[in-house]
Amino acid sequence: MGSETDRFLAWANGASSEPPLIKAGLAHLWLITLHPFDDGNSRIARAVGDLFLARADGSPQRVYSLSAQIQRERKAYYDILDRTQKQPFGPHARAAGRLLHAGHRRRLCLAPALHQRRRARDGNQAAGGAQRHCGGERFAQARKTLGDLIAQHKALTAEAQTLDGQLTKIEKRVADLEARIAAETKSASQTLLDTEGDFVVPETLTKLEVELRITRASLADLQSQRDAVHAQLDQLPNGREARDNFIRCRAAMAEVELYEQLMPVMNAVARASAVRRQISYHHDESHFVIEIPRALMEAAGADLTAEMPTA
Repeated sequence: MGSETDRFLAWANGASSEPPLIKAGLAHLWLITLHPFDDGNSRIARAVGDLFLARADGSPQRVYSLSAQIQRERKAYYDILDRTQKQPFGPHARAAGRLLHAGHRRRLCLAPALHQRRRARDGNQAAGGAQRHCGGERFAQARKTLGDLIAQHKALTAEAQTLDGQLTKIEKRVADLEARIAAETKSASQTLLDTEGDFVVPETLTKLEVELRITRASLADLQSQRDAVHAQLDQLPNGREARDNFIRCRAAMAEVELYEQLMPVMNAVARASAVRRQISYHHDESHFVIEIPRALMEAAGADLTAEMPTA
């Protein structure tokens, strides 16, 4: 056992040809197969796996957990582990990597924000309190896109309403002119019948007909403008998609910020979870539920509502 443990430590601490993610899976598998301790081998093996994943990421921040992923796929994990420990490595070791990869996908979802946070920390300490880089930029872009879309929709809707009001006014004017022209035409027809000599078209009727032509031309122009505005409204991107993207980006940033702020108290949380595990076998030690006061949730909900761009 001692020589095997020495081999593992030499391999773990030395340079190797395996990709970092594969090495994390092999380290976990190797240690749990060695089983060098009387108790706690599984927890230590999971911790070693997380250690190598952190090395692969180049970050001390943990936004995903090997223990949590094993808990989610517990049966698949133990099936793979059983087959792998009974047979030579090869296909089964690669199968074990699938489980590790599933947990790694969570890191990939937040990788842009974490990567840019590391760049901000390492290369731009003076701007450390500035808005988050990649994650922050994506969040800011999502918010700008949603805000611009809402502003465009609001402006076009207001323009359409203005045009509709003008159209209503012009249509009423056309109807009024048509009624007056009908009355003037009837009066002129009677005059024509009563006149023995030359008939002169009343100047009032001529003016009304000219005004009607101008008014109808204005009506057609306004209708064309309104149709163009409605076409622009129809061509605007889907507002629901922009809103959902904003919410997703905000959720990702909120989770990253939560983990950052939790780091100073994470040891206390880990201790409480470990103690809970000792008194409850079914407790998943990688999760610890904390009740949030209702007043804080109400305040958070109000803040989220205030942050949402609105019309």
